[in-house]
Formats: sequence, structure tokens, C-alpha cells
Amino acid sequence: MLTIKPILYIANISEEQILSNDTDHLVNEVREYAKTENAKVIPLCVKIEEELSTLDREDKKEMLEALRT
Repeated sequence: MLTIKPILYIANISEEQILSNDTDHLVNEVREYAKTENAKVIPLCVKIEEELSTLDREDKKEMLEALRT
């Protein structure tokens, strides 16, 4: 039963990459590998996620809006 579960790869990227929508060659390598397994890749900045986890709801909302612009 474990073999039929979908696979998901998380690629830890920098804040600069998230802000510029730029992915490096390593993320692209993960994407190519994931294709062979019919898997998904999610680029994620763990540093930003860590910062968000320490904020209250309003500050979190403000930070997310600032990142979108």
C-alpha cells in the first residue's frame, strides 16, 4: 500500500529566489527527477516559513502581503 501513495518533493530555496521567482539548476534537477516518478515539487523557503511561524495572525498577513509585491 505504501507504493501507491503520491510522492512530493520539497526544495528549500533562498529568500532571493522566492522574491525573484528564480529557480536554480538544483531545483530544476529535482523537478526532472520528480518527473520520472510522476511526483510534484514544491519550492519552499524554510527561513521565511520559520519567521512566519513566530508571528501573530496580523503580522503574518502583513508579511505575506509584502512578499507578494
